[in-house]
Amino acid sequence: MKYLSIYAPPYPFFLYSGDALFRSGDRHAQRSGLGAFDMLFVEYGCLYMAQDEEFYEVRQHEALLLSPAQTHRSYKRCTEETYFHWLHFYTTAPVEMSSSIHAKAAPRTEKPDFDYSMENLEIYTIPVHQKIREESAGSIYTGLRSLESYSINRYQDGIMKNKESFLHENRLKQQNIFLSILSDVVIHEEHHSGRRIAHTVMQLLQSDYPQKITLKDMAEAANCHPAHAARCFLSEYGTTPNKALASIRLNEAVKLLVTTNLTCEEISEIAGFSSPYYFNRVFKKQFQVPPLQYRKLSRQQK
Repeated sequence: MKYLSIYAPPYPFFLYSGDALFRSGDRHAQRSGLGAFDMLFVEYGCLYMAQDEEFYEVRQHEALLLSPAQTHRSYKRCTEETYFHWLHFYTTAPVEMSSSIHAKAAPRTEKPDFDYSMENLEIYTIPVHQKIREESAGSIYTGLRSLESYSINRYQDGIMKNKESFLHENRLKQQNIFLSILSDVVIHEEHHSGRRIAHTVMQLLQSDYPQKITLKDMAEAANCHPAHAARCFLSEYGTTPNKALASIRLNEAVKLLVTTNLTCEEISEIAGFSSPYYFNRVFKKQFQVPPLQYRKLSRQQK
């Protein structure tokens, strides 16, 4: 699991937003050099997204954060009708992408343009892929629809002349709505202990995926009962720890396939699969082609 850490102030700011309805068979276009963070919120259905060589199934009431510095695309067509919202934002503050959660802001390396004490410096941590909490989903979707109602007027030239002054007057309202959404997707230190347990388990899976990891190992890392660790993980990510571990191993296998000439047996062992046969079966189920054919197709595309 990856996390985006944003040091503030200055605070992130809203740019554009919109929504899209994909039918079965549709897919998200490839995007690169976007110049802004892109966050996808799936209201229903499922998007199959890849960011460089990392793969995500973004299901109902889940969100995916896409980096401006990376290329993203669909790696698989939608298998059902899928409705999602997208939101672009940016920040001039320092940011950091890592596999760990920062408890507090680290000192800045650059000199700020204003004198602001370190005691007031904050850090906002956003999971790259997360399950939207049930109590937050309604307000997030309401906020997104409000932002989309502003945006549609701005980009219809025929309406823009009549609405231009209205939009400028409501820019602060847009920022207020955006910051409210942001508050619902960042990890807060002071509450949601279940989220903390889930993210601790995810960090263990990402760091120790080549090894055999049991539910007992996960519970010990999170300092709780195994059943509670599994429940917290399912609530946060909408999947079980074992399925998440399989996805992490597949992501590592894809990287090795496209960047090395290692054999499938070697990749299977490095990525933590129990056998080459099992690796081949799981890979083909996920990507519809066996590993070596995926390598060939990937290199032809490049």
